[in-house]
Amino acid sequence: MNPPTLKADHLSRFQLETLFYMFFAMPRDILQACAAQELYRREWKYHGEFKTWFKLRTPTELQQNQPSVSYSYFDVQAWETRLFTNAFRGNLAAGMLSEEDVRIKIPPPPTNLPLPPSQGTGGGGVGANTVPTSGATGVGNGGGA
Repeated sequence: MNPPTLKADHLSRFQLETLFYMFFAMPRDILQACAAQELYRREWKYHGEFKTWFKLRTPTELQQNQPSVSYSYFDVQAWETRLFTNAFRGNLAAGMLSEEDVRIKIPPPPTNLPLPPSQGTGGGGVGANTVPTSGATGVGNGGGA
């Protein structure tokens, strides 16, 4: 029996810590990219230089405590969200990756693949015996098979 397929709407039900686990424990995996997209959907931003996830605090959070602290961050060592009280003098938002930077990018299939040998011609290869597929305008255009 196969496990159920993970769908994008499943990620919306995951706890924040689970998404961070997926991101940090599965480098260069499609699940890392999926977790990053869901974190961005939840308004977390990844800082490329600090290699840390940040979230701008809401007005309600600012009123509750430490109104001078604008960001929360996920502390991987403590495995919890904390207030970013670092005396960073630069523009923190400038180092955040855009949502497009973390979006799952599926490369297009290569268009210059060799065509398979022709069936029944004995010689094979691209040539006079090759019949273009429907919609193809010529031999070797990568338009079918």
